[in-house]
Amino acid sequence: MGKSGVAKEKRLIETIHHWAELGRVFSALRPKRKASWKSVNRMIDATRTVRLAESAKLRHVLLESNNRLAPLTDPLLSNFDLRRWLAEEREEVYSDWLEWVVKQLPTLGDVFYVLGIAEPEEIASQALSTFSTKREMLVKLAHWQSWKRLDLVIRCEGRVLVLIEVKKTSAEQADTAKQEEYFEWGKQEPERHKYFVLLAKGGERPKYYEFQLRTFEDLCRALRKRAPELIREGNMTVPTGALVLAYVGAVEQNLLGLSSGTARRVFNGEDVATGGSLVLYLEDLLEGATTMNKDTNLNLFQDGLQSYPDALVAIKEFCREVLSRSRRILEANLDNLGQALHSELDSHSISDYVWPNWPPPVTWDGTSAWIAAKLPVGDLCGVYLGLLWPAEGGKPSRPGIAVDFELYQKPVFNTLSKKFRSLAGERIQLPYHWELMIWEPLDPANAVSFGEKLDSILKEWIKLWSQISPTDYQTPLTTTWPTGKSLR
Repeated sequence: MGKSGVAKEKRLIETIHHWAELGRVFSALRPKRKASWKSVNRMIDATRTVRLAESAKLRHVLLESNNRLAPLTDPLLSNFDLRRWLAEEREEVYSDWLEWVVKQLPTLGDVFYVLGIAEPEEIASQALSTFSTKREMLVKLAHWQSWKRLDLVIRCEGRVLVLIEVKKTSAEQADTAKQEEYFEWGKQEPERHKYFVLLAKGGERPKYYEFQLRTFEDLCRALRKRAPELIREGNMTVPTGALVLAYVGAVEQNLLGLSSGTARRVFNGEDVATGGSLVLYLEDLLEGATTMNKDTNLNLFQDGLQSYPDALVAIKEFCREVLSRSRRILEANLDNLGQALHSELDSHSISDYVWPNWPPPVTWDGTSAWIAAKLPVGDLCGVYLGLLWPAEGGKPSRPGIAVDFELYQKPVFNTLSKKFRSLAGERIQLPYHWELMIWEPLDPANAVSFGEKLDSILKEWIKLWSQISPTDYQTPLTTTWPTGKSLR
């Protein structure tokens, strides 16, 4: 580059710096809205009216659902948040339970109904006892390089073949390309009637590689309807029907994200924020029209028109304040935490964690929230510290100070949870099957103690980690949680 080129580059750099400085000046001069909770409180007041209307509606549809499910009750009124039963949260677990459910249905017609298969009467009326089911069936065609594993196969030798693939995600998120080979294998089987079903949370198309989409929601709807009918007909016992609906409840709460806590609180007379999602879901199941109170929603809409931007400013500034205070505590203890964890920790790796993110999911019922500083620690864990409103068995959540370690490997969690419990007892909470947490309630009247208490809890953890041998979590392991490195 010649002298003239160097001079031009220098002038360009100076110009960029000049404009950057002007940007900082104008940004500082720009008037800023003052954060205030007045607008938030105004919208909360309007929301209370909507909440009363939603709760009354939900209470009504739950009662109606109980009437239709009699002698059973709505599975949303029981807690099937199966973090322990379904700890692995694998598709195989749901497939195993689905096979059991299928075996409880008295005729193939009932199986077809549940799976959404239309079939002539002469086939559908056959007793299921003439059929077999097989999980994890290994198959291979001559030109394939490897064996393939089928989720669930229902077969009547020479007559009917049903292949079911189970996906916990939507069809678009799942690996459905391999179904082309499953279909190829199924087509060469001798059965006269062949059906291919993809069971997933949802999908944009009716078919994926010749597999007919059946959503979990439609499956739950069919089982909700058919199980009580079979009991009344004498073709299913009450305990069996209860277990069938337990599967429905597990799917609705763990896969579809519906809140059992909210349903139970409302059914027991509380008025809580439902977001309308439970009402819409149950009304759809009951084939009823949605009749949310238009006047109360209009009041919320009107107040939102006036207060929404100011409410967002208040929420944003509150989050920033919590995150800033939490980050400072973490940075001040970073060296000691690194020594206790036998890891090199970098302050540049600290990030913000806010849950629920914006906008919150429709299924969020307002019973839990997190605002925390987050720090990854190698392949061991993620550290979260800040403000947590935990979901407390469906009860209204309280604010509290939390320091949480999210373990990435199951054997490490199993080992450390026992060791920490032996050191600190119930002080160590296990809110999920992968987390170790210390949480203390924070009285809003004593908000000034937030930093001091958070610092104290983090130092408590540092002392506990210092008593743990690195071999307990640095041994090479291969068993990780199936959802990936971070579970949040």
